[in-house]
Amino acid sequence: MIDPNFIWAVGIFEGEGYMGKRSVGNSARMFVSMCDKDIVERFQAAVGCGSISLFRPPAYKDHWQDQWRWYLGKKKEVINLIERMLPYLGERRAYNALNILDDLELGLY
Repeated sequence: MIDPNFIWAVGIFEGEGYMGKRSVGNSARMFVSMCDKDIVERFQAAVGCGSISLFRPPAYKDHWQDQWRWYLGKKKEVINLIERMLPYLGERRAYNALNILDDLELGLY
């Protein structure tokens, strides 16, 4: 049975999420950043992993609002979540997800 909360979370990820290589280290990461803490908390509950923290923009970006960020950086958890999301992702995100999985398998991340 398909969990409607998980499908909702995939939609949030499609619009607000990021997946790619970490800027340091040899791993992949995923995050969702939004100003609405309750939505980020609901996202975390739906996917069942990751952590949430407050992200404050740099002082020179004074027009930005504080954001809540769900973050996932553990390799095994990233792989697991990408594989669970993959059937529901749109074409562009699915292509990116498959490339990340390939790179993780090859040890490029």
